[in-house]
Amino acid sequence: SPSVSLILDGANAPLKPFIQEMFINTLTGMVATLKGGKGARSIQISVTFPARTKTE
Repeated sequence: SPSVSLILDGANAPLKPFIQEMFINTLTGMVATLKGGKGARSIQISVTFPARTKTE
């Protein structure tokens, strides 16, 4: 079965089965609409937020 992992600032964040399934279904649905996305065996996404300043 598919698996998903979430890494937050380099540390693995444990995910309950419901959350894993939600990620898998959501990402699979979005990626399937992209050219070359249907049938993908692996999906890697990285999100990096800009550094916050002291005033934020």
